[in-house]
Amino acid sequence: MPAGKTILKNEPFKKEFVNTDIKNELSHIQKELKSQNQVGKNTRVLEINNKIYEVTIQIIKKHQKKKEETILVSFQNITEKMELEKKCKDLETCIGVIVIDNYEETIRKD
Repeated sequence: MPAGKTILKNEPFKKEFVNTDIKNELSHIQKELKSQNQVGKNTRVLEINNKIYEVTIQIIKKHQKKKEETILVSFQNITEKMELEKKCKDLETCIGVIVIDNYEETIRKD
């Protein structure tokens, strides 16, 4: 799956990634999918420009003669969701139990 040309970008995408080389950001995913020969819908979480995105890549059409693929790539900003999950985890109560063998004997000797 070589990096190809972008057919369509919507306005929110253009605004969000105005100074970002998306081909470069997605290149390792493309290599991974190609090496695993995965077909269908694949979802990954990527950090781009200090934001976290759920990136879904779906092969829509394979052109056998040209050895090309038409791929749909969608980005969903999940930064806020991930921050909330982290806050919830940080608020969880943790309990630790320490068992000291021969504690009473250690106190008596001193």
